[in-house]
Amino acid sequence: HGEPAKLISERGPLEDAIRLKLAQPLAPGDPAPKRDGYPYVAPLRELCVEVVAQNFVRDPRAIREPGLLDAKCVKKIVDVLPADLPLELAGELVADEDYWQRRARGRWENPETVDHGRSWKQLYFERNLQEAIEAHVAKASTSEEEHEDRDRDALRRLLAFSKRWARSLKIVHAPGAVDVASLFECTAGSLVSLDLTYIARDVVANYDGANTLGMRLGCAFALAKALEHDAETLTHLGLSQNSIDDAKLALLAEGLAENASVTSLDLSANKIGCDGATDLARVLAEDRCVLSRLDLGDNEIGAFGATSLAKAVSVSASLTSLSLRLNPKIGDEAGAVLIDAVTDSGVTSLRELDVSACGLGPKAGSALARLARSNRTLRRIDASGNDELGGISGEVGRAVADAVCGCNDAVLEFDVRGCGFSEGDAARIMDKTLANAEAEEERVGEREDSDSAGRILRVDFLQDIAQS
Repeated sequence: HGEPAKLISERGPLEDAIRLKLAQPLAPGDPAPKRDGYPYVAPLRELCVEVVAQNFVRDPRAIREPGLLDAKCVKKIVDVLPADLPLELAGELVADEDYWQRRARGRWENPETVDHGRSWKQLYFERNLQEAIEAHVAKASTSEEEHEDRDRDALRRLLAFSKRWARSLKIVHAPGAVDVASLFECTAGSLVSLDLTYIARDVVANYDGANTLGMRLGCAFALAKALEHDAETLTHLGLSQNSIDDAKLALLAEGLAENASVTSLDLSANKIGCDGATDLARVLAEDRCVLSRLDLGDNEIGAFGATSLAKAVSVSASLTSLSLRLNPKIGDEAGAVLIDAVTDSGVTSLRELDVSACGLGPKAGSALARLARSNRTLRRIDASGNDELGGISGEVGRAVADAVCGCNDAVLEFDVRGCGFSEGDAARIMDKTLANAEAEEERVGEREDSDSAGRILRVDFLQDIAQS
């Protein structure tokens, strides 16, 4: 007996993938030999799978033509396809999530699908597109005009091809001007979420979290135009840490005023002052505004800006979450005006309010007590880091605790750490909100059980009808 002939898989790039499979025994009842052992007879079916996989780029009919092979055989072929297939070919023909998981893990360290629709294919296309855009922006500033045009055309083709699977983009390292016009034009009807941060890969944020480069005025203008005309499917826009000032926000507000799709807007950690907050308040006050989540935390908003926002909040029926944290220039009086606007509004649907570290004092604390007594929509309130909120002798903190514990069964979280509340009042608020949260969980569970029972009854009813 001479040495057995080497298998096709032992001479090609699929050796490891094929060798992991169990070999078939030579006769019924015999133990299965090792794949590379002797004697071994490779089933013709497996040899065909190897050949089809090795030649997939040249002849992809096995997957392209439905019904040519059974599903089990197609799965075997996909399992051994190389992870470096041309993206256009793989995107068009391979839907198998195991393949895209293998491809993604071979390219990036510890990728997770949580922020990518729980889909490995979506993750791959979104991260690939993100890196392509960042690389293009970095290269554009140093390329010659001829090369730049060629690279731009290539990126546009990639955008257009990827839009079927890319829904969310987080472009972080973009020190130059992202061509947002092309971005929205080429991904029309598909892009749902966009986060842009204009910072170089080797530049870190400074001590106050501000970007040392930031969004340019031209970029703000281009993005405003895109919001106005081309972003009909975009629901989330994140522009945190971009050194956006009042002038740039004025441009963005013009685009947002004409936009009917963006419901979540993150403008945290910028340089927005009272004028910018006032421009944004005008957008919020419009009947056509659909913004539901607004983050203006860590900016430079003062009393006048907070008062403008208070007027908008009082008439906004769409806003459900507002964050003004880390705006210490707001102060006590303006903070009280803002909180009272939520209390007195007859149309508000606000469920989350963050006024932590906003320089609030006893007046704002008394306003929070009035809010807790009358409001039944708020679920989460963060007032932490306002060290004078509880009053000099703690009487305001006691009033807030009495209001929360008295008749408010709606609020599930109320953070008053670092507000000068006594330990007893802080503990009372925590106990009450925990009890509210537990009761809410029970109500949700009962509704789910009721819905499940209703579905069962409907099924039984329909079956009875069918039988009769």
